[in-house]
Amino acid sequence: MSKHTPGPWTAVKNSAYWEIDGPDDFGGVADTCASSAGEPDFGRSMALGEANARLIAAAPDLLSACKAAEYAANHVDCVSAMQHALPAIRAAIAKA
Repeated sequence: MSKHTPGPWTAVKNSAYWEIDGPDDFGGVADTCASSAGEPDFGRSMALGEANARLIAAAPDLLSACKAAEYAANHVDCVSAMQHALPAIRAAIAKA
């Protein structure tokens, strides 16, 4: 399994695209396209770029939430473990 840039990641709007930034030590993680050749609706493509950037930026949080849910599902006291995992799950969903 390859390593990835550690989180937290954030979605940042630039003039023509959205960028996903990592911690200061790692710099940019990725850019999302805001428009393509012949794109008739730049506003729509910026909205799509934002949606993609927010989803990508939430990836580390979503992975962590999935791991917490997997632990809860396999835990003897599943209800208690799931209650512990729910805040991380809800925060990751909101970020995405």
